Amino acid sequence: YTTLFRSNSVGTAPECGIDLEPNDSQIINNAQVTGCTITNNVGGGISCGFNSAFGGPTAITNITITNNAISGNGAGTRAPGAAEFPSGVYVANAKGGTALGNGVVVSSNTISGNYGSGIAVFSGTTHASVIGNTVTGTLLVSGNTAWTGNGIEVDGSPNTNVTNNTVTGNATNGIWLMRSDPTVVISGNTVTGNAGIGVIQAGSKTSMKNSVNNVYGNGKTP
Repeated sequence: YTTLFRSNSVGTAPECGIDLEPNDSQIINNAQVTGCTITNNVGGGISCGFNSAFGGPTAITNITITNNAISGNGAGTRAPGAAEFPSGVYVANAKGGTALGNGVVVSSNTISGNYGSGIAVFSGTTHASVIGNTVTGTLLVSGNTAWTGNGIEVDGSPNTNVTNNTVTGNATNGIWLMRSDPTVVISGNTVTGNAGIGVIQAGSKTSMKNSVNNVYGNGKTP
């Protein structure tokens, strides 16, 4: 997709502006979403992967999501089968990447005012890169305030790189590593003005490669 305007998707899960989703035992390779405006979709902005683990040789490789404007997604009641929480960019079970750069790359996007999470990298995704994005103003989902409102979330996704992002003004935490993983790198990010903790990580801070981030002016400290 290049220079596409997608808005107001509603009705059938996942109800996202753009959905990159292979069938079981199929492969998505060399796909790009760039220069698009994605706004006001009930299920979220961009979804890549699936909500449950694939069987067979399914793989998602060489996916680039870059230079998009993604805003105002996730409001309203989602259809059955949609993701539990909406996101500006949602990546789940996107396995197949073997090195940084050949999995899913989410880079240089402006992601603002979405419900749920700004960027979520979940469950079985391998070698994802989240680089140089601006993530602001993520909103809470009513009834799920404990898990929503975060700028960037990573859970169960080994070898993920979260670097050089600007994460500001989100309703809960700035960057949240939900499960301790020594292969995840969080570095070079500017994280400020979030209502919760700037960078929160499961387990010991020494158990992961958490390089220097510029973290200040957030509502809570670990």
